[in-house]
Amino acid sequence: RQVLVDDTDPAIHYGPSGWFVADPATLTRGNFGPIYNDTTRATSSSNSTLIYSFNGTSILVQGTIDISTDANNVTDPTWECFVDGIQIPQTSFGSQENNWPLCEQSNISPGPHILSLQVKSKGQPFYLDSLVYTPLPDAVFPSAVLIYADGDSAISY
Repeated sequence: RQVLVDDTDPAIHYGPSGWFVADPATLTRGNFGPIYNDTTRATSSSNSTLIYSFNGTSILVQGTIDISTDANNVTDPTWECFVDGIQIPQTSFGSQENNWPLCEQSNISPGPHILSLQVKSKGQPFYLDSLVYTPLPDAVFPSAVLIYADGDSAISY
C-alpha cells in the first residue's frame, strides 16, 4: 500500500514565494488522466521550494509536465528533488502530461525522511499535483488516501 498526499495537504510546506493554485481547466492535455482531486499547485518563480516529512521507504512526486525549450536548447522550468539532502532521480518529457512522475526514489531505508524540492523557472509554470510514499508496514492512517496494488496481501479475492 501507498499513501497519496494531495497538493492541498497542510503537511506540505511550500516556500514563502511563488506558489499558487493552478486553474485545472488549463491542465487537460495528455493521456494519463486528469489531475488528482481537481487541484494542483504551480510556481513560475525562480527558487521556489517545498518540504514534506514522511516515514517510509519510497517517495514519488507527481505533477503535470509542461516544459518549454528555447532556441538554445535551454529548458524551463527545471527542478531538483532531494531526500534527506541527497538528490534523487527526476524525469522529463517534451509534451504536456498530467500525473507525470517528476521525481522518484524507491528503496529508501525504513524510517523518517525529508523530501525537498527546488524549482527554477523563468516564467514557465512547474506543477505539483501529489506525493505518493510507501509507509512502514505497521503504520496506521485513520484518514489518509491509500493506494493498494492488486497484489497487496491486504486484499483477498
